Amino acid sequence: MKGTFRLILMLACLLPAIGLSGCGGVSEQEGEQIYEHVLAENAELIARYCIYGSHSKAQYVGCVRHVSWRYVEHSHSNAAEWAKGYRETCGYDAGPQCGNAAARRIEEETAAALGR
Repeated sequence: MKGTFRLILMLACLLPAIGLSGCGGVSEQEGEQIYEHVLAENAELIARYCIYGSHSKAQYVGCVRHVSWRYVEHSHSNAAEWAKGYRETCGYDAGPQCGNAAARRIEEETAAALGR
């Protein structure tokens, strides 16, 4: 996947040679950092989605291995809405870890808002 991103970035930077806008001054290193940031955000979204309904570690691991960020982004299930931050509470279909994860998320958001 990293190779695909490099190819896209390289092609985007070649566009000025044919008169089209290019990579906008983004170096390969900056492009890699953006790529890594997007990967981390997608992994966090998937993790939140999977924590919502998992009843065991094995169920969570299986979910993380099989769910894509695209699926979560386009889903309107309680788990997806919770993972995207549209729900603050765990619904009737949540697993036992959802409450713990919700409490941690509230603590982290509060700390971030207070600049800690």
